Amino acid sequence: MSGRPAGPPGPPVDVASAVRRGQRRFVLRLAATWMLVLAVTAGLVAASAWARSRVNPPPPPVLAGKIVVKKITNTATDTTTPFTFNPSYGPSFQLTNGGSNTSGYLKPGSGYTVTEAATTGWDLTSAACDNGNNPTTGITVTAGQTVTCTFTNQAPRGQAKVVKTVNSASLAGTPYSFTFQLRQGASVTAAGTILETGTANAANNGVSTFATLLVPGQTYQLCEQMQPGWRTTLGPPLYSIYNPSGDNSVVCTDFTVSAGRTRVFSIDNTPPQVA
Repeated sequence: MSGRPAGPPGPPVDVASAVRRGQRRFVLRLAATWMLVLAVTAGLVAASAWARSRVNPPPPPVLAGKIVVKKITNTATDTTTPFTFNPSYGPSFQLTNGGSNTSGYLKPGSGYTVTEAATTGWDLTSAACDNGNNPTTGITVTAGQTVTCTFTNQAPRGQAKVVKTVNSASLAGTPYSFTFQLRQGASVTAAGTILETGTANAANNGVSTFATLLVPGQTYQLCEQMQPGWRTTLGPPLYSIYNPSGDNSVVCTDFTVSAGRTRVFSIDNTPPQVA
């Protein structure tokens, strides 16, 4: 048979390596294809969501509101007394005069409340919000609104007390009895209002404390029912109050009380001089 003579044999073929290389190329192509499928799917999902948002757009975000509670006391010099507040939207908190508390973000709506616990000796004189609401019955918060509610308290009430002597001596063991009146609005032209009547005598050793609680800063009158011929150290100033009958036996002096204090009147009387 004619032809070219056979050359030297080539290098041996590693069949297993060739198979492995082919498998790797297949796996890489498969992974690339799968990533392409995922990318296309994600794009289709996003496009679908965008299309739905055009047809049914999501509602706009709801803006939250807040409530601010402020504390004011009268007199303003008190900055240490704590007042406790109980809000419906969170835990209790305390404020002193001039202090404030701001709530967290609140969902717009009505029915929020804030109440102040009673504090001994203090009167809550007003509680109001800048949107016209009463904080103790219901606060309405609109979207993005901050409602400020102010609680005002009157300083602790004061009292009045009479310590009566005769010729600088105690009334103990004496037959004397003296009548005093606590009035408001009395003057030389007006009788005013009698708030309370008290008596100083031997039984109480001449000491009479009025139970009526008095508002600091307001003007009151301590009045004494004078007995004929007796003199008193009440006042000054001292004046007879208006009486349409012409009786001028009730004499008074004006006074005020400090917060939480008792105004003490030490009054000495001198009996009629025996001729």
